Amino acid sequence: MLNKKILLTLTVIAIAVALALVIFAPKVEIEEQVQAAAAGIVLRGFTDDGRPHWIVTAQRGILDDEDWQLSTTEFVFYYEDRQRLTATAPLLYLLQGGDLARLHNGVAIERDDGYHMFTESIEWCADDNVVSAAQIKITSDEFELTAKGFTYDLDQDRFHADDGFTVLLDGFSIVGDVITETETGLIAMDRVSAIRDDHEIITPQLFFYPGTREITAEGGIILSFEFGTITAESLRYMLDDGAFTVEGQVRVVLQHDFFLGER
Repeated sequence: MLNKKILLTLTVIAIAVALALVIFAPKVEIEEQVQAAAAGIVLRGFTDDGRPHWIVTAQRGILDDEDWQLSTTEFVFYYEDRQRLTATAPLLYLLQGGDLARLHNGVAIERDDGYHMFTESIEWCADDNVVSAAQIKITSDEFELTAKGFTYDLDQDRFHADDGFTVLLDGFSIVGDVITETETGLIAMDRVSAIRDDHEIITPQLFFYPGTREITAEGGIILSFEFGTITAESLRYMLDDGAFTVEGQVRVVLQHDFFLGER
């Protein structure tokens, strides 16, 4: 768990204090509840070794003991001393002294390399430093992803979704069970069906590295066309022109009328 040092900047503070005193002879018990309302809020979290870990800003908020309810918020997550993810939401609950955060009512997240993420709500826990969402949409210059069971590991700086996904990639509609971003930025997809124009790729594993303009598949593939099918152990497919290479136990099965013609 993070050893947080939270600095609070408040431009306007209004404090309401209610005290209730109940006397039970021969002892006295005092029940105290304190709430503070504020505007122009900045909260900062640090790692155990004093490096920036997160920053929260909000237009307004209410502090109840160690729990904040904040409105019109921005939550910035750091990775290796740089601002990696910036999440904005109308409502944020910062709980347990900063160990738990819940953002609600429509959350937009921007990663510093241009990935944009959209979801209804997210949760972040300091114990594992992971952001989670039931469902999310991610867009970039190259693809669009919708996925369920989404997590983003802020220590490893990569996302994962294990409850089904759909990717739209350069004319391909790709559906699968699990999608993972690796530490190199490679996107790995498991148990996949990928359809583009008149052909379909079925494979246990499909890989896409943003910026390369190609996809690869391993573990046995079935490439289906209107004129037949090709099976092989691996595939390399160029997105620009549709050219592909297959390797390993290649087998081609053509439709019976593929060579029919008048001459």
